Amino acid sequence: MFERRLPGQRIGVRGRLAGGYGHYPIVGDPTDVAEALGRVRDTGVRGLAISFIDFAGELPYFAQEVLPRLVEMGVRRPG
Repeated sequence: MFERRLPGQRIGVRGRLAGGYGHYPIVGDPTDVAEALGRVRDTGVRGLAISFIDFAGELPYFAQEVLPRLVEMGVRRPG
């Protein structure tokens, strides 16, 4: 894919890939993240994909700290 592009084009494509194309970054403490996800839900979004820099290290923290807040807010069902 990159080989057929000019050097400057490769840099631009790599930057977009690294940025996740139309990604919506959510960064903050667990309450900030839960509130941001609540705002996303309020726009009508009913499902999304989430990624982490360190999946193995960050997913357990997300599950322990953010998911319960989403349940309390009514954004997520218990379970």
